[in-house]
Amino acid sequence: MATDNTAFIDSMYDKYFPGVAKDQRDYAYWNKDLTTGNQNTSQVEKSFNTISTNRGIVGSLYDKYFPEVPEGERKYDYWNKDLTTGDPNTGQIGNQTPAQVENSFVDLRNKGLVSTALNNKPTTVAPPTPTASPTTPSTQGKVTDQMLVEKRVQDLLRSDNPYIRAAEDRVREQFAGRGMVNSTQYAEAAERARIEAALQIAQPDAETYSKFGLTGYEAELTDWLDNRSNDRTLQRDAIQQQYLLQTKNADLANELTILTVANDYDEKQAVAAHQRSLDYFIQSSGIELTNKKDLLTFTDAIDAAAEERNWNYSTKQWVQNSIMTIETLPNMTTVDKTNLIDRVLNLATVTSSYDFTGIPVI
Repeated sequence: MATDNTAFIDSMYDKYFPGVAKDQRDYAYWNKDLTTGNQNTSQVEKSFNTISTNRGIVGSLYDKYFPEVPEGERKYDYWNKDLTTGDPNTGQIGNQTPAQVENSFVDLRNKGLVSTALNNKPTTVAPPTPTASPTTPSTQGKVTDQMLVEKRVQDLLRSDNPYIRAAEDRVREQFAGRGMVNSTQYAEAAERARIEAALQIAQPDAETYSKFGLTGYEAELTDWLDNRSNDRTLQRDAIQQQYLLQTKNADLANELTILTVANDYDEKQAVAAHQRSLDYFIQSSGIELTNKKDLLTFTDAIDAAAEERNWNYSTKQWVQNSIMTIETLPNMTTVDKTNLIDRVLNLATVTSSYDFTGIPVI
């Protein structure tokens, strides 16, 4: 990456996004735009300014309509794309104006796609005080975050849950078939699918946690934790066995490599000697071809053209004979033969007006 581009890109981040650390800055993207001429420095700064402005617009709309959505979960990239998918070089606006984006936020809020899930708290009732007995200990359940649907939905939406991801993927496939993946309708449908999937998981989860916490079934919770501990132990054992197997495979691979090198040593020495002989043959032929090429400058234009054609034909014959000779060489790998043939083709191209480099080889 050119130093001047790096310094310029850093200045843009420092000016518009000072909170972005250097190891998180997308130097490759902006440098490609600058070096290919897709954008000049003025256009890049305009892009930074547009993204910064759009981020402020989207952030204010989240604060106004969805203040409950944490900063890390706000879809700035999606809304910025809707605002800036026009041509930055001509000033053409994107799919939506800021007013239209705000209308989309209003629609989402009115339909309750976020607030319904985040505010769907179950009715909590204080558990009855149990009567103490010699065989049944007196317990008092405590309401924890895991017992609330709201908290479970929030945790699930923040996580990379496969069921929620599958629900969103199904919606994406439906809208992709209609070419509407970048539309507001898709965003609403995807968000609705994610929340509905989260609710299906969160409601039974919250009931299960409430059962353990509010009814005092400590034995069941202990058994559950013991099972989880056993699962983790089995998982650790499996990982350790896999590591030992990989280590053994690596040792066997190293032993095989050593044996292969030892067995192939004599053969490689013979191939190297034969290749040195061929190199001398090619160099000698190259000098002869160059000398013959120079003789063409002493003829007139017509004779030179005729001689050039004859020369190209004789060079082709030499190339074909050389390739046939190389292909029949013993004790030589296909890769080495290919490299040697490439050298012959390049030499023939340099000493004639015909491009031999495109001729297929082994």
